[in-house]
Amino acid sequence: AGDSNVFSDGKSFFHVQIGTASVGGTLITFDDLDIDGTLTVNNGGTTSLSIADDTMYIGGDLNFTNLESFTSSNSTVVFDGFNTVFGFSSGGHAFDNVKFDNAAIWYSLDDMVVEGTMAVAAGFLAGSVDITVNGGHVTGNGTIAMTNAGTFTVDGTGNFGGDAEWVFYNLRLGDGVGAATTSAIGSAKVVMASVLTVSTACSSGIVALKI
Repeated sequence: AGDSNVFSDGKSFFHVQIGTASVGGTLITFDDLDIDGTLTVNNGGTTSLSIADDTMYIGGDLNFTNLESFTSSNSTVVFDGFNTVFGFSSGGHAFDNVKFDNAAIWYSLDDMVVEGTMAVAAGFLAGSVDITVNGGHVTGNGTIAMTNAGTFTVDGTGNFGGDAEWVFYNLRLGDGVGAATTSAIGSAKVVMASVLTVSTACSSGIVALKI
């Protein structure tokens, strides 16, 4: 609890908790932060997390439900847990860049916004929520399986796809405001369980999307 400026110097933590049941807390990183277990936030007071300009590695569950302030500019959150199912909740906070990078199942428990890029390098990304990636790029050879509900939106110019099949309930390319080009890469196809929407501003930029 309280305010903590963290300089990890290459060392990893197991579990990290911000705040307690009776007091809030602030955590500010001054280099990359490696958490092998979970990151949780309690609701005893004002809580904040800043990982600006750093990379934060999460090996377990992540729950931002009680987090009041999240500063993520020029940062990357890497989900790198192994060989089990993990849940993550953004709590309404936007990530900058996100990467899923190990043989696990990562389940999004609430709507997620990524202002930069998303890489699904390995494992499975699953959920029945809305996910929006505003940085254009959604790439990697991991699996995306969001089949039951929700809309996956990709906005901005970038590459989309990989060598593993991706399944979406609804997929939307572009937000209808600015022009963008979505370029398909990789060998696998993209499957829609429900609806594919291509915005007017984005339509001329679609390149060989396999469906």
